[in-house]
Amino acid sequence: MRSLAVTLLTTCCAFRLASATVKCYCTDDHCVPYGACDGAVCLVGILRENNQVIRTCGSRPLGCHRDEDDRWTDLCACDQPFCNTFSYLRAHTRFAFQKPFGFIYLFCCT
Repeated sequence: MRSLAVTLLTTCCAFRLASATVKCYCTDDHCVPYGACDGAVCLVGILRENNQVIRTCGSRPLGCHRDEDDRWTDLCACDQPFCNTFSYLRAHTRFAFQKPFGFIYLFCCT
C-alpha cells in the first residue's frame, strides 16, 4: 500500500512538472534553425550587441522589461505556447516604454 502511494505521488509530481512547461519558438544559438524548445516561459528579446531578435525558452518573470541585463535591450517573457513572436515583443514594448508627451491644450471661442 505504501509503495502504491509513493508511486502515485511520484507520478503526480512528474506530471505537474511536465505540465509546467510551455513550447516556444527558438532561434537562439543552442537551437536548430526555426526550432522549438520547452521551458518555464517563452522569451523574445532584442540583443544589445547586434539588435538581433532572439526567441528562446527561459525562467524570467512574466512581462516585458527594458535594459534587463547586459545581454538584452528589450525582453518579454510570456507563458502561452509559441507566444514569443516579434509582434508580441513590439505590441508589448511599443507603448510600455515610451515617455509621456506633454500636451498643450488650446481652447478657442467659436
